[in-house]
Amino acid sequence: MSSDFIDTLPLGTSDKEKIKTLGVESEPALYGLIQAGWDQFASCLGVETAEGLRAFLSSRVSKTALPASPLPKFALGAQIGHVPKLGTPTIDVGLRDRLFEEWRRLQSDAETRDGVRALELRSQLEALLNG
Repeated sequence: MSSDFIDTLPLGTSDKEKIKTLGVESEPALYGLIQAGWDQFASCLGVETAEGLRAFLSSRVSKTALPASPLPKFALGAQIGHVPKLGTPTIDVGLRDRLFEEWRRLQSDAETRDGVRALELRSQLEALLNG
């Protein structure tokens, strides 16, 4: 992936580094990304810097290199597809919660009789969760 063109952009070093993390390989690709995710670019680089970059690229990018239709809007970042629903727990959740709450209450006093009970509860929790 070549990002040599980024070094020629009228930006400061830190802004160039931000652009390099996007993985774009050409001025048209960067221009399209800016058009599609304008709000994110403006917040990342600052409105004035982003507008200057957009104007610079607009003057250099051939209009034939860009799609004829408007670019879709998208957020910069990872897309998360379908999130699967979690299945029914195979343990007694109520028992787990009661043991955990009692253990948390007792764990701070490890050298008294309550501390011994906290250790017993921890063993029970581990046995319950580890099957």
